[in-house]
Amino acid sequence: MAPRFDSTRVNSLCELGPRPLVMQGWLRLWLTGHFQKANLEDQDQTIQKMLWRPDATTGIMIESNTRWVPELTELRPAVILKRGAWRRIRLGIADRMLGYFQIDGQEVYANLWQGSHTLFCIASKGGEVEKLAAEVYRELNEFGPAFREVLNLMRFEVTEVGEIMILEEARQNFVVPVVVAYAFTEQWHLNREVPVMRRIDMTQFQP
Repeated sequence: MAPRFDSTRVNSLCELGPRPLVMQGWLRLWLTGHFQKANLEDQDQTIQKMLWRPDATTGIMIESNTRWVPELTELRPAVILKRGAWRRIRLGIADRMLGYFQIDGQEVYANLWQGSHTLFCIASKGGEVEKLAAEVYRELNEFGPAFREVLNLMRFEVTEVGEIMILEEARQNFVVPVVVAYAFTEQWHLNREVPVMRRIDMTQFQP
């Protein structure tokens, strides 16, 4: 069966909009859904055994770096998610949406946010971690447009698949970082307590 992207798994998280912790949750939910028997692209047994389960029998650990237990990655492969910095980009003077004027005094603001996540693919063998990284980046790259549309992002793309490195723990593991970048606009309204015209002293216009 060909890999597929199940957008219903992320739709329930869209109410808050992109936030650092929520974006981390989206990515984790996406990957736990991908590492299922019907969705894995690589038919090699080293990948086919990496089936995610929500308990200790899981064939792969998919978790944020704040909840990562290094001892568990000595027993199974892992994908560890780490959020990068978020950068605010001003779109207009004082973030105002120029040209928007409401008679009731409502002010419209917007700015652009750019952020990134790094997904560290970890396995005990060099060939195994390369196959794991390929499974991850191909999923993110190919279904990225659908993910971007579901979350109403301006941008979502894989920007880098890093070089393989040695991860020294109680025993040696290999790691390949996969970096994704995304961007979105945040828009909000400020409502004044009184309309604009009521803040003007009309007596000065009397004859």
